[in-house]
Amino acid sequence: IQDVMLGGISCRIEYPENEQPKICIMTLCVLPPYRRLGIASMLLKWLWDQLESRPVECGEVKLQVQVSNDEAITFYQERHGFANSGRLENYYSDVEPRDAFLLTRMDVFDCCFYSF
Repeated sequence: IQDVMLGGISCRIEYPENEQPKICIMTLCVLPPYRRLGIASMLLKWLWDQLESRPVECGEVKLQVQVSNDEAITFYQERHGFANSGRLENYYSDVEPRDAFLLTRMDVFDCCFYSF
């Protein structure tokens, strides 16, 4: 809006040996005044659309979220079908708490998005 970036998503493709590629969401962010307006969901939908239109078949989408970030955990698990795949101890070096949850989603193209 008026040349201000309200949010963004940054991902990478990982190629584990003897496995399908995995998409790692490194960052998904929305400026605080614009949260809860569906922007983060639109960014995820954009990602799913990009994955669907490319020849890379990914086996999983994953991300890490700080264990204390209840809002993000709820967003990913309850609204977008990610599962908690474990706790990563001392994942972060510069914030407290340092632990993160690994959230994963296997059925990337069986997504449910809300209307905006």
